[in-house]
Amino acid sequence: MPRKSLSGNSAESLRFRGTLAANLRRIATSKSLSMPDVADLAGMKRERIYSIVSAIAGTQAIELAVLAKVLEVSMDELVKGGVE
Repeated sequence: MPRKSLSGNSAESLRFRGTLAANLRRIATSKSLSMPDVADLAGMKRERIYSIVSAIAGTQAIELAVLAKVLEVSMDELVKGGVE
C-alpha cells in the first residue's frame, strides 16, 4: 500500500500541520518557552520553527523526534495532543 505524504496541501496534511502547530505552541507555552527558545534547544533555525507553528511547512520525522525530546513529551502528544 502506498504511503501517504503529509507534506503536501491535502486536507489531511493541512489538518496535521494545524494540529502540530497548535500543540507545539501549547506545550511550549506551558513550559514557559518562546519559539526562539524552542529553536535554540532543538538546534533548529528560528525560521524553521516559525514555519511549523504557522502551519506553512510540513515536518520530517526527525524534526518531530527532536522537538518531542526537547519539550519532554511523546511524539504522539506533539502530533495528536496526547491524553487530556
